[in-house]
This record gives sequence, structure tokens and C-alpha cells, in this order.
Amino acid sequence: MIIEVCGPGCPRCQATEKNVLQALKELGMELGDDAMVIEIKDIKQISARGVIMTPAVVIDGVFIVGIIGALLPQEWIETWLGGAGLRQSFLATLIGAVTYFATMTEAPFVDTLMNLGMGKGPALALLLTGPGISLPNWLAIARVFGVKKAL
Repeated sequence: MIIEVCGPGCPRCQATEKNVLQALKELGMELGDDAMVIEIKDIKQISARGVIMTPAVVIDGVFIVGIIGALLPQEWIETWLGGAGLRQSFLATLIGAVTYFATMTEAPFVDTLMNLGMGKGPALALLLTGPGISLPNWLAIARVFGVKKAL
């Protein structure tokens, strides 16, 4: 597992890295064997990972998607996101609006949900909503440009 701590090296970034190392220790994971912790300070590399605010922790997206796929019951996905109805697409839109996924993790996440029974309509709604109107993106834009311009 590759864990990246993104930030300019400020005290909060250092505290975040310390927390990551402590979490690995408590999970019984060894650095080098089980996990690598990498510090990313270059702003271009940070933004390429879809990080808007620092400090941030980026864990290999496919790993997280695998965990989510294993934890979500297939019956739940089929009930709430299966088919192509308005309710399913609306729920997928809400999920996309309140969550943030970097581009490289959104597609595997939706693929995992589709393998668990998500319909094509809700999948498309989630893929379109995520980058377009997600709350975390809106908050970052509002913080930089002001609420009026963000609306």
C-alpha cells in the first residue's frame, strides 16, 4: 500500500504524517513490507492527485475501492442504485454531490458499484455529478473566489 501525505511541510502536514505512521503501527503494518509513506510537497504533484486543500492523505485509490466493494452489501446496491429509475439516479446524484473522488479513483469506484448491481443510469449520474457539482469542490471554490462567484 502506498500512502502519500500531501502538503507544503507545515506543522499540520507533519502532524498528519505522524498520525499516519501511528495508525500503521497500531494496525501492525511495517513500513517497507506492508506500506510506504511518501511526502508530496510539490504543488503540481499535489494538484495532479486531485487534492484541493492540504494537508491531505492519499491512499492508493484501487485499494480503497476494493475495501468499499467488500464492505457494501450487494443487496443494498441493487435495492438503492439498481435499475435506471429516477430514484436511483437521484440518489447517485446526491452521492456524487457530497463526496469527492479524484479522476483516477472515480471510475474504479463506479465500476465496483456496477459489479455489485448499480444500474447504468445511476452510474452515469454519479460520474457526471462528481466532478461537476461536488460539495467539497464547491467549498474550495467558494473559499478562494467567494460564495457569490461560486454560486
